[in-house]
Amino acid sequence: EEISESGPDIYGEFNYLPPVCRENLKEQMAQRCSEHPFQPLLVEVSQCKFKCGNELNNGRTKLTSGQSFDLKDGTPCGQNKI
Repeated sequence: EEISESGPDIYGEFNYLPPVCRENLKEQMAQRCSEHPFQPLLVEVSQCKFKCGNELNNGRTKLTSGQSFDLKDGTPCGQNKI
């Protein structure tokens, strides 16, 4: 699951990529986030990192958690970047 289309465009830095590459990268990041039961949402994207996280609010306590991942070389990062 990822941020809805009505939310902010967290993929803006990848607009220069060919559409096929951009969609593939989005799917890979969302897949990685969905593998973690407590941080299933893709919440932030930067040129060389992305962050999966979650926010829970039961009315009394608000908990925000997240984990960042580096993008692999050959994506929009590294010496072999696209």
